[in-house]
Amino acid sequence: MADEGRVLPGAPATLARFRPEVLDHWAPDPSCPTSPREVFRTDSSWSHRIRLKCPVCGHVSEALPSVIAKRKNMCPACYGRRAVAGVSDLATKRPDLAAMWDRARNGALSPRDVVPGSKKRVWWVCPDCGKPYLAAVVRKAAGGADCPHCSGKGRPPVSEAMPWALPFWRDPRDPSEVSSGTGSRARFACSRCGRGFSKPVRQVACSRRVLCASCSKARLAEAHSKAVVCVETGAVYPSLRAAAEACGLKSAGTVSAAAKGRTETAGGYHWKFAAPAPDAVEKEGE
Repeated sequence: MADEGRVLPGAPATLARFRPEVLDHWAPDPSCPTSPREVFRTDSSWSHRIRLKCPVCGHVSEALPSVIAKRKNMCPACYGRRAVAGVSDLATKRPDLAAMWDRARNGALSPRDVVPGSKKRVWWVCPDCGKPYLAAVVRKAAGGADCPHCSGKGRPPVSEAMPWALPFWRDPRDPSEVSSGTGSRARFACSRCGRGFSKPVRQVACSRRVLCASCSKARLAEAHSKAVVCVETGAVYPSLRAAAEACGLKSAGTVSAAAKGRTETAGGYHWKFAAPAPDAVEKEGE
């Protein structure tokens, strides 16, 4: 039996032939006694679960042969797909992030229950301002998802940078104490319909419009329904989309940008609005 661990050429189509390294991980158990050498792809043994034990970290797992045959790594713990305390969990891999874990809001979930690649959204506590915020574990591990309360530091407050938005400010916080660059949400009243809505402050600052989602869609539809004229041909199109389709353009935004003077041409032609430019050019409050 000197060749017991080897898989010889021409051997039957067993799991051991497809993945020879599975022999080093196989952990025989009364509930899963099947050996990888006895699992054939052509019969029902391919549906029998195999018990594996990682020789590196000691993690024990069970999986179907079809799953094992496609794995990039025999051990899901070493590969970072399963949290194993002391091996692949967040507390072991990234103790710096574990220190920011909000234990009160995350409840029974701890840094030892997730891996750095988890897409689960959990609560964190900013080490600078001490405020909580939600973010996916994988984004934090990748160096993103900074504290939204601190991300706008160094930028002027809302009261200075966004005076046009002050009449619509409905947030309980003082606008002089909220950064115009923060990603945290604030309450506003829509400048068109008056309905209340919440939106990240920096998005409102960038768009320079205080519009709810419904009114934003309506404004965009109105802008796209404006008639435009091709300067070279004199042809009048009832909408930006019709003009874009006539020129073989995929987006009506390119025609809109040319008509507003943001770009010189679109589709090789110069454009202008048949009527005064829509309020897409005008910023709320200006």
